[in-house]
Amino acid sequence: MFCIISSGPVLRRHLARFYSAVDTLEEQIAAANADRNNETYVKRASRFVTDQETGERVKRDVPVQFRRWWWTDASNGKTFIQLSYGNKPLDLAKGKATIELKSVDDLVPTFEQINKAVANGELDAVLMAAKKDRAKRFVRKSD
Repeated sequence: MFCIISSGPVLRRHLARFYSAVDTLEEQIAAANADRNNETYVKRASRFVTDQETGERVKRDVPVQFRRWWWTDASNGKTFIQLSYGNKPLDLAKGKATIELKSVDDLVPTFEQINKAVANGELDAVLMAAKKDRAKRFVRKSD
């Protein structure tokens, strides 16, 4: 048995979108696990900053903004997840962008299930639609 692998730009763009989705879901899982353990989750990224003592630009890990994809309704204790692509919610079904959970305890298993779905390609159509919708906003205007 053999597999044909294309190394063209289409595959690279698809893999970049796939890895980005997986990385983001893994961050959400890590943050949910931290919340479950009553710990604080801090997302960190490498940035070039100016050293105060020497004035040189050095690469350091610094805390960056992290947006949780879930929230809990205080009135009934239900937890909701809203997946995002960029800063826009993903429509998992027509007009349905939110997943309702019975409690916060279901959060990590649900994120892990979503992560498996992304890895298996089950959300490729949804991610591609979101990518095309996002690309429409970046169209160059002709003069």
